[in-house]
Amino acid sequence: MATKVVDVTNELETRFDGLKDNVKHLVDEVPEKASAIRAQAMSSIEYLGEQIKKHPIAALGIAFGAGFLVMRLVRR
Repeated sequence: MATKVVDVTNELETRFDGLKDNVKHLVDEVPEKASAIRAQAMSSIEYLGEQIKKHPIAALGIAFGAGFLVMRLVRR
């Protein structure tokens, strides 16, 4: 019986150590991923701004159309 308790305890310690390592890896990885996402978002915003400046009438039409669709969906 004591052997089973020791085996279970060792198994739990092993799993807990593995879980700690996984969490530590995730915590180290999050800032890098957040930085990459932020850079991609800024790049997309800059691109969108350039396209709006190049095609202001089309941008206005798209904005109007999107607003109209949202209004129709919300009113239902």
